[in-house]
Amino acid sequence: MAIFTYDPFARLGISRDADADTINTAYRQALETASGKEKEELQRQCSLLLDSQGLQIARLATPVGGTNFTELTEGLPARPRYVGPGRWKKVLRKMLQA
Repeated sequence: MAIFTYDPFARLGISRDADADTINTAYRQALETASGKEKEELQRQCSLLLDSQGLQIARLATPVGGTNFTELTEGLPARPRYVGPGRWKKVLRKMLQA
């Protein structure tokens, strides 16, 4: 599985749950303003998204939402930033004493 350095959904301006018709429409609209090399990249992205397995890979391997890490982690439960080595020292002492 390739690691994506781009988001084909964002490039085409579609949502991650877009259907084949939406992908084709967005692809045709993006082609109107694309240059030669961009057209090749758009064609590759479109064929990836139209393939059912490629679509699943793209959904798993591309960033969700945005690239702002704070936005992505806002919904996670609060955890202490640093708990210190205290717990591990106790475990190591017990192991060394045994």
